[in-house]
Amino acid sequence: MKKGAIIFDLFDTLMHVDKRNDAYAEVKRSLEKRMRKDGLEQQEVKDALMQFRKLFITTPTSTDIVADLLACSYFQERPYFEALLQDLFNIPWQNELKEMVEEQVCSVATIEGAVRVVADLSKSYHLALVSNLASPFKSPFLESELAEFFPTQVFSCDEGHLKPERIMFEKALLGFPNMDRNSIIVIGDKLRNDGEGAVACGLHYFRVNEASRIGDVTKFLF
Repeated sequence: MKKGAIIFDLFDTLMHVDKRNDAYAEVKRSLEKRMRKDGLEQQEVKDALMQFRKLFITTPTSTDIVADLLACSYFQERPYFEALLQDLFNIPWQNELKEMVEEQVCSVATIEGAVRVVADLSKSYHLALVSNLASPFKSPFLESELAEFFPTQVFSCDEGHLKPERIMFEKALLGFPNMDRNSIIVIGDKLRNDGEGAVACGLHYFRVNEASRIGDVTKFLF
């Protein structure tokens, strides 16, 4: 009989990605600079960037992110933003961003010791994964040794929602419907995304950070 259940975050908890060539950051900087130049109010810029982040992560895309985003109804229904993307990101720039995403995807690696920790925990706990994951970054996880230990996998690009939205965690909880929530813990590196989501669902939270890496999880639980 299992002791309880653990809901893991993925990136910067179990896997990491090289952020030196961050396509999302490049697009965000370009959009912000242009919107400010066009005279949008500060709150308008902030709201637009928040919406863009959600679309970037929750929209099913290939590595050709700009072309795929332009096909979204969100931009088609908002002529200013559609024209903005088309104007900023011409075909050569779209291709460069595509290459950046592909390089990032290739850079994804499992954090040292993560497979061992997860394998040990799977013997005593039900495991689930909840991640704010853009579509291109699913394959490195699914092809990794980690994937087999997570029968329940909840990705933002599939659900259309982002952590810390409660629905992301509630979806994971369906993997162990009869489990007392007092016996369930969320493990992740971001206090807002993981910690707030856990608290909203009545779950425990353990933060993995520079002072407390993945190897310390077993010390905390056993």
